[in-house]
Amino acid sequence: MHYTLRDIVVERDLDYFHAVHSDAESVRYYGMEPSASIVESEQLLRAYVASMSEGKSLHKVICRADTSEYCGEIGLFNMNERHHRANSYCILLPKYRKQGISRAISKVFYDYIFSTTEINRIQAFVDSRNRNAKTSLEGIGYNYEGRLAQYEYEGGEYIDIDVYSLLRKDYESQFGKM
Repeated sequence: MHYTLRDIVVERDLDYFHAVHSDAESVRYYGMEPSASIVESEQLLRAYVASMSEGKSLHKVICRADTSEYCGEIGLFNMNERHHRANSYCILLPKYRKQGISRAISKVFYDYIFSTTEINRIQAFVDSRNRNAKTSLEGIGYNYEGRLAQYEYEGGEYIDIDVYSLLRKDYESQFGKM
């Protein structure tokens, strides 16, 4: 099966968006609580759209190429124009995990980012317990930079966060200049 990226369409994507964002396992390592209702998910999805219109983020739907059906999202948030950096994330519906989709679609996404924006540094802050995310990031070409000890407080305990980065120069040396 092949996958591609497309823009968010709130009315079309809301049920799928809610399915992933209300699933405790899906958001376990994202430092957020699962959406309690579809109304809450819709507010979050509309906040994504508003943030994009303000140039503060960029979110794309990962979808099946044959049907355009939502499989997950990939995006940048906290985009900083002055310093040319942003934070990244990728989240998939449970049935699409561990199939290499995030790694495959990341090439398409980062080609797009590095050819259409001035972003120089993309960073990922990863719950240190999230081995799958760290393996995926390393496979995409992210470099491990270090650990922020006891950076977040969740469920009554402090969580260490691992910092990864993908620099334009490193991406271009691996995949060619955009």
